[in-house]
Amino acid sequence: MQIAVPDGALVVLVGVAGSGKTTFAARHFGPDEILSSDAFRGRIGSGESDQTVSRAAFAVLHRELAKRLGSGRTTVVDATNVTPWARQGLLRRAVAAGRPAIAIVLDLPEAICLGRNAQRAADRAVADVPHAAIRRQSADLGRSLRDPGRLVGEGFSEVVRLGTPDAVDAVEILRIPDGRIGTAGLGRAASPGSAGRDRGLLPLTERSNREEPDRTMTPRRPRSG
Repeated sequence: MQIAVPDGALVVLVGVAGSGKTTFAARHFGPDEILSSDAFRGRIGSGESDQTVSRAAFAVLHRELAKRLGSGRTTVVDATNVTPWARQGLLRRAVAAGRPAIAIVLDLPEAICLGRNAQRAADRAVADVPHAAIRRQSADLGRSLRDPGRLVGEGFSEVVRLGTPDAVDAVEILRIPDGRIGTAGLGRAASPGSAGRDRGLLPLTERSNREEPDRTMTPRRPRSG
């Protein structure tokens, strides 16, 4: 499956720990295009799994994101992004810079993510993400995807949902020169390996264990009337 990514767009990877977001990003984008929450934790704290520095790590991530989008550079955010709260902060950055935002959802079975998480921890000799945290993330993601197309309603110009490892492996990123596709030129939801599309704004839900988005980007409340 081809996913069109306009030059200068924001690409938000969405998925629980162990869903393969980091591998996906490295396979399809350059190292200089990726902002990873784990990488920022590693720079600021004692390692990529150091949750005590999550707030500082996301603050730096958001500052870098604003700079990159403001200068028209394609940027991929590699973080769980399973709650509306986390995604809305990123979307505000894209809107402020006038850039389209694309969500790529790695909605793999929880059992696969748990197994990958344990294997990754063993391979790297680092602490794995607690199973309870992954289950909470999975529940948050499930609420976000309960009604197909909800992420489109949040403000993404395109949403692609990948529900199996084969679907993830079949993806091809198609780069579109800046100016050929704008924020109004996509506006569709695709879901190979999963179902459906629709629209609607998600309510805010409790943030998951591995998310701590920039608190300065509090979503605005819709105007009444």
